[in-house]
Amino acid sequence: MKSFLARMLSFTLIIAIFVANYADANDNQTTNKSPLKVAVPNNLVPYFYEDKGQPTGLVVDLWKLWAKKANQDIEFVVSDWDNAESNVSNGLADVHAGLALRSTRVDIFDFGHEIYSAPVNVYVHKDLQMISSIDELEPFLMGAIADSNAPQLLLEKNPKLSFRYYETWQELLEGIYRGEIKTFVSYDFFVFRYKDHLRVNDLFPSYKSFKIGEIKTQLAVSKGNIDLLNKLNAGFSLITEQERKALDDKWLASKSPDDTLLLSLSVGAEPFMGVNADGKPIGLFVDMWKLWSNKTKTKIKFVPNTAKLSMNALKEGVTNIHVGYPESMTTNTGLPRAKHLYSTTSTLFVYDAYDFDKSIEQLSGKNIGLYVGSPYQEQFKADYPNINVIFFDSLDDAINAAIEGRISGFINSSLMTKLRLEENNILDRFHQITDVQYQAKIYSLVGVADKSLIKKVNDGFDLISQQEFVEIENRWIGDVKSRYFGARRSQFSLSTDEKKWLKDNPKMSVAIVEDWKPYEFVNEDGEISGISRDMFTLATKLTGQEYVFKVYPTWDELYDDFIKGKVDIVANITASEERRAFAHFTTAYWRTSWSVITHKSVDNVPSIKKFYGKRLAIIQGYQIIKEIHDKHPQIIIHVVKDFDEANELLKAGVIDGILDLMTVSAQYIQDNSLYQFKLHVFEDLASDNAHIGIRKPLNIQGRILDKVVQSMSETDVEDILKKWNKVDVFAGIKTEIYWRNITIAIGIALIIIMVILIWNRRLKNEILLRQKAEEKLRHLASHDPMTGLPNRSLLIDRLKQSMSHHSRNNKNIAILFLDLDGFKQVNDSFGHDVGDELLTQISERLKTLGRNSDTVARFGGDEFVMLATNMDDVNQATIVAEKIISELSIPFVLSRATVNIGVSIGISRYPQNGHDATSLIKAADDAMYAVKANGKNSYQFA
Repeated sequence: MKSFLARMLSFTLIIAIFVANYADANDNQTTNKSPLKVAVPNNLVPYFYEDKGQPTGLVVDLWKLWAKKANQDIEFVVSDWDNAESNVSNGLADVHAGLALRSTRVDIFDFGHEIYSAPVNVYVHKDLQMISSIDELEPFLMGAIADSNAPQLLLEKNPKLSFRYYETWQELLEGIYRGEIKTFVSYDFFVFRYKDHLRVNDLFPSYKSFKIGEIKTQLAVSKGNIDLLNKLNAGFSLITEQERKALDDKWLASKSPDDTLLLSLSVGAEPFMGVNADGKPIGLFVDMWKLWSNKTKTKIKFVPNTAKLSMNALKEGVTNIHVGYPESMTTNTGLPRAKHLYSTTSTLFVYDAYDFDKSIEQLSGKNIGLYVGSPYQEQFKADYPNINVIFFDSLDDAINAAIEGRISGFINSSLMTKLRLEENNILDRFHQITDVQYQAKIYSLVGVADKSLIKKVNDGFDLISQQEFVEIENRWIGDVKSRYFGARRSQFSLSTDEKKWLKDNPKMSVAIVEDWKPYEFVNEDGEISGISRDMFTLATKLTGQEYVFKVYPTWDELYDDFIKGKVDIVANITASEERRAFAHFTTAYWRTSWSVITHKSVDNVPSIKKFYGKRLAIIQGYQIIKEIHDKHPQIIIHVVKDFDEANELLKAGVIDGILDLMTVSAQYIQDNSLYQFKLHVFEDLASDNAHIGIRKPLNIQGRILDKVVQSMSETDVEDILKKWNKVDVFAGIKTEIYWRNITIAIGIALIIIMVILIWNRRLKNEILLRQKAEEKLRHLASHDPMTGLPNRSLLIDRLKQSMSHHSRNNKNIAILFLDLDGFKQVNDSFGHDVGDELLTQISERLKTLGRNSDTVARFGGDEFVMLATNMDDVNQATIVAEKIISELSIPFVLSRATVNIGVSIGISRYPQNGHDATSLIKAADDAMYAVKANGKNSYQFA
């Protein structure tokens, strides 16, 4: 019994000793495990910031994961950015959560494991066009945070860049809203996590940004604390790639609802795909996918980006499908193809000079640009081994390279290229070489080999009828020959619902104008006649439908009734985006060149540009008025009510010519026996396309009439041409009839010509001298004799014209009043001759800063005025003002000195600051004086 008690006592003692030792050990462990203090800033979204008083973000979660792996308690010490650094150096924190390595920090901190890498992007305002490189940002002030590393990345690439610094991101955002900056530099995922990120994203869409580098951050401890540094690095080495990726996906990835397909969309590829001024996806492919979505009842969301980034998004799983990408057997992405969506033709575009009498071999040894993903690149290299190929990421890059002389030309989609060149008013500077032509197939691609998704895509497009594809294509592709679906259409046939519509609507009314020969008019017998009549006669043959014509005395009355829905069909109308809001349009059934009627004394005019500085009459209501105003602002437009009024003005010498459709002009000359006039037809002015317009609700009627137009054979078109295109012999028209008649005339009148040859030559010389003298007088009356710029009179005339067009195109107008800073000192120091030399150089610089639609005028003395028109956003005037200030700040090298000047700019806006030219110019002048009073060399709105 004693032995048992002794053993129990010994066992109890051993247990007690063990428990005591364990408790001591645990106490010691708790003592050694005091919290590690981690300094984190409170304002860097999404990496570390405060939410409801608590630290959160990617880096905060990463350190929490580290604490779990290292079995170490941590405590976050939250402060602003500057104090976060000083908290570590002052001992209030043990480690900085993530700090960029700088030369100024290496003496204070030791750096360890990489924490995160933040991409740095340049964000470009949606109003700025063709900006794709850092060098193109030189004219603009860039917004940046004062203590950020990002500006240094840019300055290392281009030291000429200028910055406007802000203390905080909120101040930068306010600067954006005030229009102070049109570009800024920022960490990716940074600004767009702020409260107003949607507003910022609308102004600076992601597809207009480009990456310029990245900032890497590392954990940082006080200098010399190597033991702690090693411990921290060891803990981070335990975090797996999968764990880190999960955190990145949580904070950085773009997610969508499970039932929504994300579609990558390449911007800048109009008319196939792109975004409009509001940032909304538009284009042929977009409409096709919208119809696919409707047919399959599948939610979709377009994700616009550059071609390169949209493809990267698909490869990285951010999006599910790319709406349309060119591929071939030799050049492809390797991604699964879901659908052959479309085919398009690409041709060679050469800048400036090309001899069409020589072969393509004239480009041997030259550089030709190709899109980096072009499917025909290998074929082109094989076809032309002596031509150097330079690859580009975008069409804009290729255009800029051609203009700058880095390449001789480029190959790209014909439709896309011509549209882009026309938008930038440089179509006439490029030559399309159709001898170099390749077909490109466009496929819808998926990110992974998901057979069910591929099947869903294909099955969905199978639900869309051929006619539906044709209707979508007709909206976006104006040139019938360039269409893909339209080229494959079948003969005229009607669907069941179309046949029912014709049965229920045996008669339809059609609006025409009373006197618009040869398109539509009432003849001497009171009968409807003209091209429109013949078109609807053909429609009756095909459909059996009867068309009752409603005659209007003027186009304005007809158009007003069409807008109000009082008339269902318009026989001849030009399509536009504005009109598509209330009407359907058929395929263009008639194309006519524009022409100008002048006196016979005017020599043959090959280009519309020969009328720069002259007055042309245009009948009210023509869409061409806006085009001339936008693309050829140097022409003074005189709007008239009808051809008779224009005729009287031309006879009186008030105008220099009448601009109208060639067919209409020829008919008018013949009907009125105006043999003292002649006709000039231009190749550099786009033809007018005639469509049938149908009121929006009558979509079935629209489909039927479009089928009528598309079914027209070449014989049908030829018969109408022969009947109505009654152009005899007029200067500027190159036809076989012209040359045949000329040959006969020469044979009959040879003797007479020989007799009067000398007299005719002398008369011609006298006429030329008189014309040159008249042109010089007209130019002097409207231009400054020293600088050659428009004078005050011409400026006011153009301003009035711009205001009269404002109600039609709803574009903004701005007047920039410029007064030179320091010009008087130059004049006083070096004399008036040097002052005049300076004014001439300033004028040359100002000419390069405006667009084709802008006017730069010398207002008097050292004052200049720029009239900026056709602006989507009046704040675009700030871009122009910044360019002017930047350009005029460059020293002027004069004959007797090199001088520096500045410029003060006042800006007024129509109609905000006045409804007449005098009020607008005065408002801009007053704003300019306010700039002078506040320090000069800046700009201010009235």
